[in-house]
Amino acid sequence: MASKSKFWSAASDSDSDGGFDGPDDERPGKAPAPAAARGGAAMFYESSSDDETAKRVVRSARDKRFDEMRELLASMKNHSKINDFNNLHSDFEKLQKQISRMSGIIAKEGIPKIYFACLIHLDDATTAASADPALKKKMSTTNSKALNSLKSKVRKLIKTHEDKVNDARAHPVQSDEEENANDDDDDDKNSTSSNDDLAAPPAADFGKRTTKKWGSDDDSDDNSDDGEKPDHTGPAPSPWFLQHDNKKPSGAGKTKVRGQTRGPRPEKDAAQTGAGKGEATGDREALTDQAIDQRLKEIIRDRGRKKVVAKEQIDSLVKIFTQTKTPSKQVEVLLLLISTRFDVNLNMISYTPVDEWKMVIENISELLSILQSNPGLVVAGEDDVAQLRHTDDEDAPATSAVPSSTTTASASTTPAGATAASTSADASNAEAPEPLMVGGNVLAFVERLGDEFTKSLKFTDHHTPEYITRLQDESKLLELAARVQEYYATIGFVKKAARVAAVRVEHMYYKLHLTVNPDEVERKTTEFRALIKQLCSYVYRHADDRTKVRTLLCQAYHLALHDHYPEARDLLLMSHIQDSIGVQDIHTQVLFNRALVQLGLSAFRAGIIVDAFTCLQDIFSGGRIKELLAQGTSARFAEKNPEQEKLERRRQMPHHLHINIELLECVHLLCAALLEVPNMAANQLDTKRKIISRQFRRSLDHAQRQEFSGPPENTREYVMASARALATGDWRKALGLVVDLPIWNLPSWTVPAQRIAVKAMLKRKFQQEGLRTFLFSFSQYYQSMDLDHLASMFELTHKQIHTLVSKMMVSQELNASWDSSSSCIIMHRVEPTKLQNLALQFAEKVSVFVENNEKIYSGVYGFGKFDNKNQKDRWPEYPQRTANSGRTFPPRRQPHPSSGYRSALHR
Repeated sequence: MASKSKFWSAASDSDSDGGFDGPDDERPGKAPAPAAARGGAAMFYESSSDDETAKRVVRSARDKRFDEMRELLASMKNHSKINDFNNLHSDFEKLQKQISRMSGIIAKEGIPKIYFACLIHLDDATTAASADPALKKKMSTTNSKALNSLKSKVRKLIKTHEDKVNDARAHPVQSDEEENANDDDDDDKNSTSSNDDLAAPPAADFGKRTTKKWGSDDDSDDNSDDGEKPDHTGPAPSPWFLQHDNKKPSGAGKTKVRGQTRGPRPEKDAAQTGAGKGEATGDREALTDQAIDQRLKEIIRDRGRKKVVAKEQIDSLVKIFTQTKTPSKQVEVLLLLISTRFDVNLNMISYTPVDEWKMVIENISELLSILQSNPGLVVAGEDDVAQLRHTDDEDAPATSAVPSSTTTASASTTPAGATAASTSADASNAEAPEPLMVGGNVLAFVERLGDEFTKSLKFTDHHTPEYITRLQDESKLLELAARVQEYYATIGFVKKAARVAAVRVEHMYYKLHLTVNPDEVERKTTEFRALIKQLCSYVYRHADDRTKVRTLLCQAYHLALHDHYPEARDLLLMSHIQDSIGVQDIHTQVLFNRALVQLGLSAFRAGIIVDAFTCLQDIFSGGRIKELLAQGTSARFAEKNPEQEKLERRRQMPHHLHINIELLECVHLLCAALLEVPNMAANQLDTKRKIISRQFRRSLDHAQRQEFSGPPENTREYVMASARALATGDWRKALGLVVDLPIWNLPSWTVPAQRIAVKAMLKRKFQQEGLRTFLFSFSQYYQSMDLDHLASMFELTHKQIHTLVSKMMVSQELNASWDSSSSCIIMHRVEPTKLQNLALQFAEKVSVFVENNEKIYSGVYGFGKFDNKNQKDRWPEYPQRTANSGRTFPPRRQPHPSSGYRSALHR
């Protein structure tokens, strides 16, 4: 080292000068030389400020937080003076962020008084502004919204901390100086443990072999022992050459003697000691709370980063959990472990592996066991305590209320969006422990489990045994959801309990819950219906609007599935959900379509053909049945961008929730045939005939125009052939074609008795509609009809025929009367002849033709009436031409709104 650089020559003088290990310009009794005179590296440590004698103050993190809150209070006062509630709302948000960063200080000292002073000032400002109507009129829309939002938020916080706010009102902070004095006294006790209190090394000692504190004298050791910070009167070092290290130097405050070997550190950080000991001894010794906090912070910091394997973090958390003994820390580790297991799959389209899904089930079960065995621990979010104060749940026990003085544990942020506990006190060891709020959301985990279960079924082939095996795991999810609901109801969080109940309903509403034993079918079905009704009632009392709507649709679907059509119909109609379903989200609209379709099937099984057709008509009118039920996409409507296709695939329903499209089409066509065929027979010659189903008529016309009609091959052809036979009055042939459909042998009809009842209902309907069609078509060729002959022809009783024909007479569909003596139907032929009907049709067509011709003429020449004076002025020669032509026009006639010709012209 004989030849040194000139750059370092001024800073590396001899060390043998009086044992003083420092530069010459800092010797005792010698004035410091200017920077240019000192030369070398020392010239770079000169402060950029002209005042070299300025005192550098090292402030702790606590002081910085309190100063920022004081500045926020001053800003709030300024903004309240000018009624700027928009900026006041921004100040309030900054205040909330600031208080969330002070979790460590709050755990030791409690919430600072300056925070309550801010809340009191905001409350007074918002109350005064709300009571001034003149001020509210002058406010802008943005300012008024900010006032209302700020007022509600501040009141919620004041209700949460009501006792402390009242105490702050009774004993307000007198001045900032007194607050600063109290803060400085508390800071002297805690300054040694803060990383921000470390002093920077002196500029002149940069690169030297000493670690003596910068600016300290011979008494510096005594001052450091008292926990006080020495005053740094020297110039501040340049930030270019300072090494920033967050770790506390081991030799700070002590002078290292030259030539002495480094010995062991006298004191280690408690967190590092606990972590090292746990790693060295494995699972035999428990980690300290500080070590657990540090390890969890490291894992949270690395979550989501590249090259970070989630499974390695899961193994680390499992190891930490085995070394954790306190219940609060076990809950904290489990919450982070569950969230990390979901991180294995970060793709929204794919699903979490089944093994990890099952491990999450076990972790949540273990979490619930810990919480149930330790009533002092409560897993909740930020708004749960405020909700708990306003709830009036009758099912929750009186001891479930969490008091307002609930301890908030300081911790790192968990993936559930809350704050995890980090206090070292164990609630179970206290004699009368206060409930400790551990930040987390078990409800979010249950909902995520349901979503991942549904996605896993979408990506599994339903023809394989793996699908059935995976479907059996739903029972585990339902058991876990029941435990979570019970836990939330016990601690008084009824809104979350209602949402968990809604999750249970959405995983149960589509099931029949039948057993193999026929003797237990009725009992099991009754118990299952009672459970669904109980869960839905709980949701209706406590859940939000969207959850209520979805639960109502699930209950309607469930009632319709179990053939309780009147109850399901009344539930939908009395809720008026059909009026607001257009503003709901797409998933809720899909659920509404499913409930509507199932309601139509239930009405069909009950023999209410009109209601069944009404429910199914809206679904089949657009031709997008698969999209409306989220059971696939149609090739006709494939014009979608990639983003729309992704969304369409994500909202598809699993195969076990599908409703058979072929069955729906068959039921819709049968209902249309039973309604439209008698209607066509009754209005053969009426030009104003009413059309019930245009889709059915188009299909029937297409089938009738076929020159060669072979045997039917699919469901639609079977129904069309049956309709043609029914139109001729041959109900036996029509019924045979329908009953032989293979659709009735599908697994959708799980109950054999239900299949038999549907066939019996179809036979009865075909007999009745065949009789009505026969009377409409051939009554004009008969003077009378014998009741016995009709009974033998349609295999109906005399009472049934008498009832049906009497209804036709009352509704003026059949012009006839009963002859009670001979039990015959006497026909009254008052219908117009065929020539008269043709004449009426011709007159109607001519009238429509003339009207359309006049419209076209008025569109070309700008007018259509000939007595308009303005038009005569514009066309003076037109009246003469009209008069010479000798042509007269009939008055304009408005056709009937139901006229088929008018609909065809404007189609």
